[in-house]
Amino acid sequence: MSTSSEPYVTLPIDTTDDPEEIAATVAAMAACSAAFDIVTGNRRIRYRPEEDLLADALGLAAVRDAYPDHPSVPHLLSEARLMYHHRMVDDLADRRHPGIVDPARKHDHQAQQLLLEAVVLDIVALQCGADIHSPTECARLSNQLRKLRHLPVLDPFEAQKWLRAAYADWLRNGPHRLDCPGGCNGSGQILAVMVWQEDDLVPLHVEPVDCRRGAPEPGHDANCICRGSGFTHEPGERHLCLGPAPENRPGPITPQDHGKHAPDHAPW
Repeated sequence: MSTSSEPYVTLPIDTTDDPEEIAATVAAMAACSAAFDIVTGNRRIRYRPEEDLLADALGLAAVRDAYPDHPSVPHLLSEARLMYHHRMVDDLADRRHPGIVDPARKHDHQAQQLLLEAVVLDIVALQCGADIHSPTECARLSNQLRKLRHLPVLDPFEAQKWLRAAYADWLRNGPHRLDCPGGCNGSGQILAVMVWQEDDLVPLHVEPVDCRRGAPEPGHDANCICRGSGFTHEPGERHLCLGPAPENRPGPITPQDHGKHAPDHAPW
């Protein structure tokens, strides 16, 4: 069964040919379960067998299950190349000035490069079930990454399962990417408005805060000092509520607290 989108054969058809002969030829080629092009006049029609389309659909579904964040292969390769570049720069600097580069930094760059390259190979293997080389290379890089982390070697199937978990953990806790959905450009921090002018919401004060990688801020419940709005109010100003989560607050919010931090005229 072919999973390639490229045709094996081009079938030119002349409008003067016998229609039954044309139909028989097309049927015979379709029975081979391979893609081919039918050319008639100035038109080119791509034929792909149902088995081919089914294999593509199953491959895409497998990738979605393994990598719910829908990673871009070109982007992953760019990130891997960037980590390789960092490693080469660090190696050059270390040769010229031994000890100048933190070993942990070099370790992190190598680990990220291995992780991203292995994920690319895993995605390719999932999309093309006939590919026997990508899974093997993916397992090799996954085990190389495990050795770097002082973990035992796994068989290929378990190594690929572990890789997907390691990638998910890297998305949650690893360094922020240059295209981080939180907008931090890889720094791990963003500038957040803490105080606005009440009338026209003009920002008055900003502070650096930890980037949440695009995840929404947790909601405030009705027992919070902000009454669930996420803001407290002072005369002429609206403040971002930094109240502790309800489970960490020492006691319930009293009416006096509400009156002090959120006046009745505040627009909830």
